[in-house]
Amino acid sequence: MVTKIRKNNIELLRFVFAVLIVMIHFSVFQNTDFTTDFLKGIKHCNICVEFFFIMAGYFLFQTINLKQDTFDFMKHRFFRLAPLIWVYIVLSAIFSAIFHFKFSYDGNILRLFLLNNLGFAPMTGGAFCGVSWFVSVLFWVSIFYFYISKIFEKKYVNLIIWIITVCSLGIFLNNNNYGFGGHVTNTALLFNIGILRGLYGMGIGYFLSMLKERKLLEECTSNLSKCVFSILELGLFGVIMYYSIFSDKVLGKSSFVIVFLFSIMFYLFIIQKGILSKFLDNNVSGWLGQSSYAIYIMHPLVVSVCQSIMKHNIHYVQAHPYYIYFSEVLIAVIFGVISFYVFEKPVNRLVKRFCY
Repeated sequence: MVTKIRKNNIELLRFVFAVLIVMIHFSVFQNTDFTTDFLKGIKHCNICVEFFFIMAGYFLFQTINLKQDTFDFMKHRFFRLAPLIWVYIVLSAIFSAIFHFKFSYDGNILRLFLLNNLGFAPMTGGAFCGVSWFVSVLFWVSIFYFYISKIFEKKYVNLIIWIITVCSLGIFLNNNNYGFGGHVTNTALLFNIGILRGLYGMGIGYFLSMLKERKLLEECTSNLSKCVFSILELGLFGVIMYYSIFSDKVLGKSSFVIVFLFSIMFYLFIIQKGILSKFLDNNVSGWLGQSSYAIYIMHPLVVSVCQSIMKHNIHYVQAHPYYIYFSEVLIAVIFGVISFYVFEKPVNRLVKRFCY
């Protein structure tokens, strides 16, 4: 496959969903009338992780090089994902000593090697340390799908990934009450919920990549089709955001409905025929999106620090819930952006210099 350049509008989606993950984690410990009444759907923002998996699966199969050695692929993925986790662990150890929140040295051993939350051990490491489960799953599922694509013919790969995607999705939904979230529990003593989410999410991304290869809908260039695409983009984006933030109902009684709608919207953003996808395809969107990974990985540290500080100022938090909540979210986002420039970008540059 030919390497594709990531679109700025997709990068903005990454940024938006990373911020929503930040919002849900701050709402967990604040538990004020503001978050329970106004942001009553924020608990559903766990579904954003599925969106990340779908996007990761799409770009994996758009950029995959099957001639590459499997070990080289593993090395490249590991040193792209792991260094920021290491930085997070070090900073967590330092800040835990200052602000007195929970941190476990031995509990972070598996996390160093992206082996945490795969079903081998309970979630350990300290307060709000669990988001790195996504990175572990992303790493190992990427390798799994890469190897399948490498050793099997294309016609068999389609069937295998289809079976894996459908079975993983079915097992996850049936054992999670058709709802959102879950990443550390095992089903039937065998299937880790996080792995299932990664398998079906990246599997959906694979089939979206197939649609892109076949240029589905790309030849629709009439004004009527552009109008239809624009309405679909705006409508789907509005529905997804509403049910992710403001509504406590599960659309269609199953979280798969939102996943399905997002998959349609994501593909429309890829082919970029509607007004919203074109409007968001700008340099500002790309600049915001480049920090998404750092925001996602580093924000639990800000959550832990804020929780440690605010537990001594409960009355102030209750008196100013809006101010406190959005200030904390903003601080976490800014800290993530700073982390991208101070840690992620320089580390990636060093890794490329010495490891490739």
